[in-house]
Amino acid sequence: MSIAFRAGVFNIGPDGQLLAGESPRAAEVAGIAVQRLRMAALLFGGALGGLAAATLLIAQAGTFAEGMSGGRGFIAIAIVVLGRWHPAGVAVAAIIFGAASALQFLLQALGQALPYELFLATPYLLTLGALAGVAGRFVRRRRSVASRTFSVSNDGARSSNASASGPQHHVQ
Repeated sequence: MSIAFRAGVFNIGPDGQLLAGESPRAAEVAGIAVQRLRMAALLFGGALGGLAAATLLIAQAGTFAEGMSGGRGFIAIAIVVLGRWHPAGVAVAAIIFGAASALQFLLQALGQALPYELFLATPYLLTLGALAGVAGRFVRRRRSVASRTFSVSNDGARSSNASASGPQHHVQ
């Protein structure tokens, strides 16, 4: 069934890989049915989301309750951001956050004299801390790029020093 599904829905390349890329026009020129591929990807993503919800419902909660995901969507977005949208990075970030979630149960089981709410907040605090670190790194990187691109002289004129050997251009 998997082979029939792959052959019927997806355009498979000679090496067994999906050929879509970042340019829909280039994919169309290569003979790929872009709309069909997009729809299949959308349906596949929805099916995975449904499986994740079923797993949460059956394996962890046992019954449906309002707000049962408890902010896990926020953590999932943070995992993707921290993984830099790369599957290997996302896997590493997911393992780290999974370990933090397991750590909260371990700390509760050890009977520490701290409020259990603190242990429940562990994965979310880790998420906020990690995202703050990523945001801080992004701001520092932008500032360092900006400082390498422009410098301000004593008279207040900004000059570009992108090419040290070329002429200096003053921006007023």
